[in-house]
Amino acid sequence: MDTAAGQGRPVTPKDLHARRARYEQCAALSPEAALLAVLVDRIGELERIVVRPGELIDGLRKRLDARDVRAPLTARLLGSWLRRLGFSTTGRVRCGLQYEIRWEQLWKMDPREVGVASTLDVRDLSGPQLLRLLAQEGNRFFAPHIWCPRCHGVTAILWERRTAELAGPFRCPACHGTATILEDGWLKQVFQRIRRAIREDRDLLAQVKTEWEEIHDRAPFPQLPEPYGWFNLAWEKAGRGPGRPSCVLVRYELAHMVGRLESAGLSAEEIEGIFLEHAEARRLQLYDNFPERVHRFLGEKFRDSIGTAPVVSRREQLWQRVHWAKRQWTNPRVRLNGEKGAASACIW
Repeated sequence: MDTAAGQGRPVTPKDLHARRARYEQCAALSPEAALLAVLVDRIGELERIVVRPGELIDGLRKRLDARDVRAPLTARLLGSWLRRLGFSTTGRVRCGLQYEIRWEQLWKMDPREVGVASTLDVRDLSGPQLLRLLAQEGNRFFAPHIWCPRCHGVTAILWERRTAELAGPFRCPACHGTATILEDGWLKQVFQRIRRAIREDRDLLAQVKTEWEEIHDRAPFPQLPEPYGWFNLAWEKAGRGPGRPSCVLVRYELAHMVGRLESAGLSAEEIEGIFLEHAEARRLQLYDNFPERVHRFLGEKFRDSIGTAPVVSRREQLWQRVHWAKRQWTNPRVRLNGEKGAASACIW
């Protein structure tokens, strides 16, 4: 049984209601996180509510990051998001399907994680998005993909070769409907889009290659099989992308450290003081002044990382970089869009 932090008592709907501000702060991380904030707000201190997806559209519009709005918000789309989060229907009424929302389901969901398992409609991705997906997936890009026509997304990737034994049918973990292996011709269509995108944007491949080398310490990109050898040659000839380096790893390191400090119970102001201080000795002194419980939680080695931690010039810059990294971790489509900045901060 879950217990309220520091109080040793069972959690209740009132505890969920007390955390609603945290869900609001994380709403811009992903569409699922925004939907979670809407549901927490609607349920209040009740144990359960019944909602129709169409009722949630206005609240969702106010919370969604504008970059996540790819298509008109409809009841059908929100219904698929609710099913993906594990909520069940109570039946159909004149206005459509209804879904039961229970407070304990919401309590167990972390808005920083609900978007990680989001399905992507790979058949609807643009050429630049498919290129970044190829760079992220590597050899998995060519593995059999299990496709759910109801959720319009890939629900699993198989490592085995395409054999008769893998013909299916498969079961979608989100909607429990029938899923199948994507047809063989989809890879041909994918690389046609990628090739067209590279031709239309001369800097695209160089940008993706620069991002890859920064994250993988300039490791060579895996060679693609035929008939995609043309991509190997294009990758080899691509130079470095325009503009300044994005410092992706520095942003990730900063976000990881901030996450550890948040987990140790430090306030936003205390965390800002560490990363706004450029002098290493002063930064270590600030850390040493934290309560002993913080040092025990973080361990002795964490202090060493404080001295060499990335620094920022403004508090807004700190939370923008942390928010950018969290969106990268929690929202699959963000990684495919190559987002450079962040909208609002998520302090959990």
